[in-house]
Amino acid sequence: MVSLFMVSFAVGLLSSGGTGLQTCVSGNGACVEHCDGVDSDCLTPLMNQSFPSDDVGNSSGVPVCVNGNGECVESCDGVDIDCISIPPVDGPPGEKVNTPCGGSIFVRKDGVLNHAATSVKARFSNARLALKSKDPKFFDAHTTGLGHAELKGFGVTLIQRDGGFGVPQPLENASGDLDDPNLLFFQKKSGSESNWPLIGMGYSFTFDPCKPPKLDSISSAHFWVHEAGWHHSPGDGNFECATTSDLKQSAFDDGKRLDAAGCFAIEKSDLREHEFDAEHERIWTVHVWFDPETGRPAVKGTDPWCRQSTSALEVECANGLDDAFFKQGDCSSVCD
Repeated sequence: MVSLFMVSFAVGLLSSGGTGLQTCVSGNGACVEHCDGVDSDCLTPLMNQSFPSDDVGNSSGVPVCVNGNGECVESCDGVDIDCISIPPVDGPPGEKVNTPCGGSIFVRKDGVLNHAATSVKARFSNARLALKSKDPKFFDAHTTGLGHAELKGFGVTLIQRDGGFGVPQPLENASGDLDDPNLLFFQKKSGSESNWPLIGMGYSFTFDPCKPPKLDSISSAHFWVHEAGWHHSPGDGNFECATTSDLKQSAFDDGKRLDAAGCFAIEKSDLREHEFDAEHERIWTVHVWFDPETGRPAVKGTDPWCRQSTSALEVECANGLDDAFFKQGDCSSVCD
């Protein structure tokens, strides 16, 4: 564990010069957006660059360090001088941009996520290229049976196939390589799939409530819980959230619940069957969206540029997307 002395040393090292924008570390070790009026338990400044709280997070309970790329990293254990240095001379790692959805989003200017975005866009620039790909193979996550459903906040979603023949099955776990997302998001436009541009990518993993995943430059705090439920495929292609009343009696008797905090692992086998619908379990997921002007990536639950049509489907959940994708709550009583 890093001592307060080391953090104070880092603060002193980084306190001069810069833009006047500062990232703070709150009492629980989380990055917060700015230091103005911050209370006494905030260690300030960590570095002279602002990180919006919806893009940089830390849930480890230890101070956050800044690595050589100017990015927050989750733990300071074994930190060296490069971990607490000012960002590279070629500029900060990202910037805020305004979006047509309202508000702003933090987009990455450089680093491994930016390079991965460039690589993925080069391979799968439109939906047709992704559907024709042999390695990896993708299929429509929200097919109507005759076409591709468009969901609000996502557009058309393709998911990586878990090999084999017959009815396509989704790959349960992404490889962990940022260049190899198992989710691709496309903007549905008029004309064929070749006219539908790639607007984002994602990585999903089997849900263990006590072990949220993390990726290079994407901390565990970025991940969302995707609720268990059903895809109406064939049908309208929409998604319907499961509730506790949809659990089999055996799962209910085992103490499982569709809790708002996301502290229970819900398997497909726990759900009652819906005729013709394709069910799925609770999933860890993180989504990366591409700025339509620069192509730079931003981490957000749904498309911050709102590139869906007015006919895009609203998910069938009591509180809409807030139920379908949510941040995990306090699960210490389950995970301790």
